[in-house]
Amino acid sequence: LAIDEAHCISQWGYDFRPPYLRIAEVRQIIPDVPLLAVTASATPEVVDDIQQKLLFKTKNVIRQSFQRENLSYNVLEEESKNEKVLEILQKLRGSAIVYAGSRRRTYELAQMLNKRGITADYYHAGLDSQQRQQRQNRWMSGAVRIMVATNAFGLGIDKPDVRLVIHVDLPASVEAYFQEAGRAGRDGATAHAVMLWQQSDILDAEKQFESAFPPLEEIRNVYQALGNYLKLAIGSGLNMGFDFDIADFSRQYNFVPLIAYNAMRFLEKEGYLILSEGLHFPARIHVRLQGDDLYRFRVAHSALDGFLTTILRLYTGLFSEYVKININELARKTGLTAEQTMKLLQQLHAHEVITFVPLKSKPQIIFTIGRMDAKDLYISPENYKLRRITARQRLNALTAFVKNTATCRSVFLLGYFGQRNTSLCGRCDVCRKRNRPALNQAELDAAVQQIKSLLQKQPYPPEELVKRVRNLNNEKLLQVLDWLLDNDAIHYDQQNCLCWGDAE
Repeated sequence: LAIDEAHCISQWGYDFRPPYLRIAEVRQIIPDVPLLAVTASATPEVVDDIQQKLLFKTKNVIRQSFQRENLSYNVLEEESKNEKVLEILQKLRGSAIVYAGSRRRTYELAQMLNKRGITADYYHAGLDSQQRQQRQNRWMSGAVRIMVATNAFGLGIDKPDVRLVIHVDLPASVEAYFQEAGRAGRDGATAHAVMLWQQSDILDAEKQFESAFPPLEEIRNVYQALGNYLKLAIGSGLNMGFDFDIADFSRQYNFVPLIAYNAMRFLEKEGYLILSEGLHFPARIHVRLQGDDLYRFRVAHSALDGFLTTILRLYTGLFSEYVKININELARKTGLTAEQTMKLLQQLHAHEVITFVPLKSKPQIIFTIGRMDAKDLYISPENYKLRRITARQRLNALTAFVKNTATCRSVFLLGYFGQRNTSLCGRCDVCRKRNRPALNQAELDAAVQQIKSLLQKQPYPPEELVKRVRNLNNEKLLQVLDWLLDNDAIHYDQQNCLCWGDAE
């Protein structure tokens, strides 16, 4: 029995998935079968929890080093992230992934890069499976250099020659960052991971943290309202599925939809209910026609114009990305039935005015325990508190990593995963700024002349170039190379070799 992404079984991990807990039941059915659980992003606490949840008789951990000697970590505070992304991609050649925090942001960044002459595409979970596969294939083959994506991209993808991973928004956690940044340089050649941040990113992360943990009383209120909304008597509903409209529910009971959803997710983790895929992946649309083409269609199809006008008024971002819609809500706004609304959306899809992706299944709630009176609902205060503390610790660790200016990035990451007494990497932004040896003008001129003479003859990998420059120690030589890169005197080619002259 082999389990990949084993950190998902731990409720203290960054990506806890309740169904993973049932794997222990499989062990009881086949008790004598060997078990292997693998993960690349588990803290020591999560490693212990994995073994406990999987019923290990004795602890047995085979651990490899988290160190990536070829990967340089850099965290930069930037006011103009887009311009910095462009600057980095022009300076560092080769295949790259740019991670963004929203679907719209992936589209906008990809558009910007293409307009500036850098081939890019975007990827997120809102695209249909065929679109995702086509874009992934184009990037894997090298037809597209840059993939701008949400964190939906990367799992299971093995492209060894990725030279650069950029985060333009904060990742979900240190674990998520380590996993995503680690997709660079799997071929062992020099690679870079760059995170761009602003003070507002930290504030946004704090708001998301608070919304993810509704107060216990609010969770009980949501549970009570669910029972009333579904007209369930106390004790009924066990293992039954109910169609569920979260927008209608939130409106009727005056809940903020995000708070209601997070309360239901907490109830799911506590084992009281299951949220179907439809709640996580609602219907979505994307408007394909624009400008004069859209105007001509509306004139020629007046019967659809009113419906289309309502859609354009209700939802923003339709021209740039797939936008989630609620069929019942749209029907209510247009005065139509849900069936009539579906037919009109299908007509617009057939005319290629929009791309309409319907629900894979109706959103449903399944009660795994018969409805209880909310006052009898037991939510362990200790569990709630511990989950909140664990999430707070993860956010604090991420914030500390971002704001850190004293500890080598690699040492920080390795320490987070329990690997102590590691040496400085010498390549991250912190190391490059720490105790940099001063070069006098004669040393600088001599080093630049040697580098220029070598690189004008042929490109060299950095490791080989370092060996060929004489009369200068490696630390000082790395400073010179950084200075030349910063001033566009040298650049990396597509083979990750250093060349003399501006990349342009």
